[in-house]
Amino acid sequence: MASEMQGTHPLQLAGKRPMPPLKWRVVGVDQPHGVDKILIPKFQKFVRPSSLHGGSWEKAYSVREHTLHYKDGGFVEFMSYESDVAKFAGTDRDGILCDEEPPKSIWDECRMRLLERKGRMLLSMTADNGCTWVYDQFYLPWETGTLKSDVACWRMSLYENPHIPPEEIADAEAGLDEQTKRIKIYGEFVHRSGLIFEDFKNQEPWVYNDFDIPHDWTRYVCIDPHPRQNHAILITAVSPSGEIWAYKEIVHSTDIDVNCDHLKRELNGIVPYDILIDWAARGDDYRHGVSIFDYYDNALLERSLPGLSLAMKDVETGLVALRAGFQWDSQRKCDRPIPYRTNLPDTGGPQIHIARKGCPTLIWQLMRYVYDDYTTRKMADRRDPKSSPRKKDDHVIDDLRYILVEEPHYIGAPEAPGENRWMRRREQANPFDGPEEDLDQDFMPEYPVNWMEA
Repeated sequence: MASEMQGTHPLQLAGKRPMPPLKWRVVGVDQPHGVDKILIPKFQKFVRPSSLHGGSWEKAYSVREHTLHYKDGGFVEFMSYESDVAKFAGTDRDGILCDEEPPKSIWDECRMRLLERKGRMLLSMTADNGCTWVYDQFYLPWETGTLKSDVACWRMSLYENPHIPPEEIADAEAGLDEQTKRIKIYGEFVHRSGLIFEDFKNQEPWVYNDFDIPHDWTRYVCIDPHPRQNHAILITAVSPSGEIWAYKEIVHSTDIDVNCDHLKRELNGIVPYDILIDWAARGDDYRHGVSIFDYYDNALLERSLPGLSLAMKDVETGLVALRAGFQWDSQRKCDRPIPYRTNLPDTGGPQIHIARKGCPTLIWQLMRYVYDDYTTRKMADRRDPKSSPRKKDDHVIDDLRYILVEEPHYIGAPEAPGENRWMRRREQANPFDGPEEDLDQDFMPEYPVNWMEA
């Protein structure tokens, strides 16, 4: 960047990058440390004083504006992530350099400043925050060969830095735990709080290429409604061997009728053995009015689909069932041959399989489903790791967990809506006629949280 400001970069001399005067922005973590003590001293090493306004750094740099002025009219402004997002708006720039990972909102605002001049964004960072938006937007596509052609990505370890003696790096590495070592020394992205489903892999046979599910495989459906996000519906099928095939997710709308129409189309005349719904849909005051459970139950009835069953809200049991389902069982006799067994055992397989095209959200969530973490690193050092999942981006996982808790099994396709396990709760009654006796109290206590707040 310093050579571009002076017009001496080889790509400028080759006519592939614009010549000065240029307008650049450099952004650090904070002003007193990230900018004043790290970025500016490094920048001073590469700047020719003769190219600056007034012929020296002291005359060219405005402490009040945090801006370095060049004699040709170009400038470099220094900012920090401590500033409000609105501060990053304004006029166009030729380039922006971010030192360490910026908040996504600041990155997006900076990107808008480059459109008019077809500028470039540069980001250099250590993944101290784990697998964040940078991992999803840049690193994972680079790792899988799907990165956009106008984006370049490199990962380097400290051992590739020629300015640090290898023995010093090795000495520092010896005192680090395995997770910190991977992040600090080898530049890897690591989930700091730990992945919950470490056995799940985004490859065959955990993830399969979609195929037509046989008619007789037993269908299980689960619905996870949410007041501010699209409702998550997952359709699964159980094959004769007991394997569970998640083959279609519906995560497109908060409209109950739209979701039920979509569900009926995907079932294509096959009656599911059970349709579950999150317990929160019933609400703690459903006796005094109509709940989201009633709306869905009525919509399913209108479409000749089975009535709802309330899912069991046992998180730990569900997580145990999911972990077991993703583990490799060498004794399992699979209903479908595994097409690629490279680096896999010759026999067996996992119980749970996810459709690559049919369930992209579920795959994405499983790859990022982590334990909850403390708000500060200091608090994390003082306490035991949390054992509960982070409640974010988990609605389709919740669907799968609810289904697994029910111990789904193969029974063949039922012939009529009345054959679902809990039977129809109101064969003749209209669910909008008013409250009725709760038939589920014998096997499950009332869910204590109103569904709108869950």
